Amino acid sequence: TNRAGGAVSQPAQLIVVQDTNPPTLVSAAASSNRTQITVTFSEGLEPISALNRLNYQVQQLSPPGGATIANAVYGSDESMVILIPTVPLTPNAAFLLRVSNVADFASPPNVISPNPSQTTFTTGP
Repeated sequence: TNRAGGAVSQPAQLIVVQDTNPPTLVSAAASSNRTQITVTFSEGLEPISALNRLNYQVQQLSPPGGATIANAVYGSDESMVILIPTVPLTPNAAFLLRVSNVADFASPPNVISPNPSQTTFTTGP
């Protein structure tokens, strides 16, 4: 104990390892009713970038067309984002999802790599 009666311990060493690993796009899948797109990332994303609908572009590949995203919300955790298109996606179609500028919780934040990242998905009947 010290003079004040407090416990004395041995010196401790704290090592802080900075997170420098950017998030990656893992997958995208349309819901069976084609009203949602579930986007999965390798790690949790901070909400300002993850929930900004303008960071997501959906292009219909076959037949050619597009889809406008009305909203983006977290899924079951912060590594999953649910995109809600303005109208249901076309049935039996292929789509390209392009994701830009989303970042993780690190300080400073790591932006998705590559930026933009893209993946394809299809809708059912």
